[in-house]
Amino acid sequence: MAYPILVIDDNDFSPYVDFVSLKRKAHFFDKYANRDINGDLHRELIGVYINFSLEIGIIEDFNKYNELWEKLTEKKEFHKIRISSNTHEFGVNKYNAYEFTAYLADIEDEGFLIRDDKNTFKGLKVEFIAKSPHRVEYNYHKRYS
Repeated sequence: MAYPILVIDDNDFSPYVDFVSLKRKAHFFDKYANRDINGDLHRELIGVYINFSLEIGIIEDFNKYNELWEKLTEKKEFHKIRISSNTHEFGVNKYNAYEFTAYLADIEDEGFLIRDDKNTFKGLKVEFIAKSPHRVEYNYHKRYS
């Protein structure tokens, strides 16, 4: 059986997770962007950053859920991420997955089965925010003039 790919810092959570939603966003960041007196835009693009929003379904194994939660919430500036992709574009590796360095943000879940001995959570969500650009724009005019 093929699983969605989710590897964080070489910890493979793939066999335990079902993706409810995987959203990918491309963010274009500028070094500067200014309009001249005629309203024409002048900009220098730093690069295109690919970020992901992930929602995971219920993980039946209480220990595996806690292991994932601990990894997502550990005090660490950046993580090495490998996450599913269905494309063969630049940045996708032999696993058909994106590999990139990111920080994690907006981690949340919701308890839905509360018991004395353990709580079961659903709706685990996390944002993976890229540290470096996926694509870089080169200013060829500056480079070759």
